[in-house]
Amino acid sequence: DASKIVKELQEFVGREMEVKILNLDQKEEKLILSEKAKENEKIKEALKNYKAGDVVEGKVTGTTNFGVFLKFGENDLEGLVHISKLSDKRVEKVQDIVKIGDIIPVKVIAIDEQGRINLSLKDAKNERR
Repeated sequence: DASKIVKELQEFVGREMEVKILNLDQKEEKLILSEKAKENEKIKEALKNYKAGDVVEGKVTGTTNFGVFLKFGENDLEGLVHISKLSDKRVEKVQDIVKIGDIIPVKVIAIDEQGRINLSLKDAKNERR
């Protein structure tokens, strides 16, 4: 529905945004921009500052039955601590270990090609011993 699309696009009028140009066709007067692609570029650039083995402090932003999401670094990179990486002991409830808003040390386990960051609380704690 074209009117619905126009209405949603009105929310962006007057708003300053960082975007990446995906396509520019002067003959057809077409310009295709992506805010998400620009954000992904920023994340990939920020990830260059981290490698497996680094220990960082992050703020818990979400908990699920399979783990914990937290943000860290200047660019608020988001990573996952899988439930198996929370403690040396079996964890039944993530909320028994951490709460949203907690600041915790985590070790970077891996950063994959899509920019997903796998973290470990138990490895960071074991390293501090």
